[in-house]
Amino acid sequence: MMPRWAVKAILLTVIISTPFSGVSATNHTVGGPTGWDLSSNIQAWSATATFHVGDTLVFTYTPLHDVLEVNQLEYATCHTVKPISAHNSGDTVVPLIEPGNRYFICGRNGHCASGLKFRVDVLPQLDANVTRRTPRSPHRSPPSPPLRHPPPPPPPTNSSSDGKEPDIPSDPGFDSPGPCGNSAVGDMITDWFSYSWWVPLATTLLVSLDFPGFSFA
Repeated sequence: MMPRWAVKAILLTVIISTPFSGVSATNHTVGGPTGWDLSSNIQAWSATATFHVGDTLVFTYTPLHDVLEVNQLEYATCHTVKPISAHNSGDTVVPLIEPGNRYFICGRNGHCASGLKFRVDVLPQLDANVTRRTPRSPHRSPPSPPLRHPPPPPPPTNSSSDGKEPDIPSDPGFDSPGPCGNSAVGDMITDWFSYSWWVPLATTLLVSLDFPGFSFA
């Protein structure tokens, strides 16, 4: 039977080697350093952030403001009668628990119309092994390298003013080929006749080797 300490060692090894999938969550302070305030550029701040399920929105504000979660129409018109939720504690934390759009405004008179409103687009949960998305510049393909050897220019065309064909000087060392001339066929025929004298001799020698009694007499 296996000793108890060996069983514990095996269980500990299995537990340590089991992979754990974690979630990278982020706390977003709405509006950045200045918080939920008219002096903050909420729209510019939200354009630089990415929100995922598991993240948290943190609204920090003074008693001059509040936080109302509303629907899309109330967000667009900056008018609500019955908000989804209302907060005025000065420090409101909103967990993002599902993907989709959520809308927040300040319910104080004129603040929403002045820009104190926030729409968040919540993306699905981000795995711990995946880096958060960052804006990227558009990919541009590198320019084609210049040609090292440009193609040669076309040969100049000679044309006479009277429209006649230009005279081509003949090469004094060039002779027109005859029937055989310098062609490969002519060379083969010439070589054959120049070396045909040894064909009968080679045939006679081969016959004499095969038939020892053979003689030329």
